[in-house]
Amino acid sequence: MKILLQDTETGLYLSRGGCWSDDPDRALAFLNEDRAKDFGIYHHLPNAKVVLRAETGGSEMPPTTVASAAKTNMNTKTIMNAKDTTTQRTKPSRRKVSRLGSAKAVLPAQPIRGPLEEKTQVKPAPENSPRSQIPAPAEPATVVEAKIDVGLGNLLFIRGQGDGLSWDKGLPLNCIEPATWVWSTNQPKQRVVFKLLLNDQVWAKGEDVVVEVGRKIEVVPLF
Repeated sequence: MKILLQDTETGLYLSRGGCWSDDPDRALAFLNEDRAKDFGIYHHLPNAKVVLRAETGGSEMPPTTVASAAKTNMNTKTIMNAKDTTTQRTKPSRRKVSRLGSAKAVLPAQPIRGPLEEKTQVKPAPENSPRSQIPAPAEPATVVEAKIDVGLGNLLFIRGQGDGLSWDKGLPLNCIEPATWVWSTNQPKQRVVFKLLLNDQVWAKGEDVVVEVGRKIEVVPLF
């Protein structure tokens, strides 16, 4: 079980370096709930709450009962006894076959086949056989990458127009490194006009930024 800090407004988890991420596996884990609460109070994180999440792939195997173990032993003994009986029954038949020296003469003569090309002949593949299908290339993604260290407990948001953005409410960027924030869309339909905000309240300085469909842009915002 992992003890994490989660932002109540965005649902993101506090990760290493003071970043917030939507991936709980990258989140910063605490030894106990008291240390997690003290960390949030010391770093002034009023919206952070302590959550418990199970470890990835932590499913436990059910314990083996005495009855099932005994049943397994009985089945094993039964199989071993069956193998021993089969071996004892087949031994006499093998000895009889080995003593019959004229067994080969009794077998009917097999007709001699022609050239071996009947076996080795390889038929050509039909012309209309389906060829391997080449997968279609993935559609390009529109990516906005911001290079800035906003400090511990702060988040970077994006507002704008196009591909699900709005000027009224921002969307949080994903923190992949302590000073790298990314927003992207895998199905771009139109160009994006945007601006970045600190904690969805303080607008970045400068004009609106434009990124074309399927392009990646790197910005360094100033607040």
